Amino acid sequence: MNLKLQQLNQYLIKPNPFNDFIQISNLKENVSLMIYDLNGKLVYAEPTYSFLDKKIDLSILKKGYYLLILRNSSTTKKYPIIKY
Repeated sequence: MNLKLQQLNQYLIKPNPFNDFIQISNLKENVSLMIYDLNGKLVYAEPTYSFLDKKIDLSILKKGYYLLILRNSSTTKKYPIIKY
């Protein structure tokens, strides 16, 4: 499955699969960003803040499947992402 563009609710995460960078758009509220590997280990986290477009360097991650979590004061959204 090739997920060039993933838009769930108001968040836009692209590209997916990704190589070194992902971009998250349309975040108009304060969020915490966390990425977990399939073993449940936290591999990346950023503090709470608001942004419209955020480019994230994930070149340190190994190839594989991850779970990106965006959490605000009222909801938690989970998005599968793939690094190739």
